[in-house]
Amino acid sequence: MSEDELTRRFKLAHNALWAGGQLNPSEAFDELDKLIFCKIWDERKARKNGEEPFDFQIIQEDAN
Repeated sequence: MSEDELTRRFKLAHNALWAGGQLNPSEAFDELDKLIFCKIWDERKARKNGEEPFDFQIIQEDAN
């Protein structure tokens, strides 16, 4: 993944958490940090390849 694509995805996540101003930008960034921490923590857990799902999954929805 390119740096531009990673930046784009972080901005999308931040905007979703920001919720059009319901959180201030600093609070939204804090929430994004928590999500990233949870994902990294989950991926460090030892698992047998293909046998155990991650506890913290990313579910993608089609944009219609």
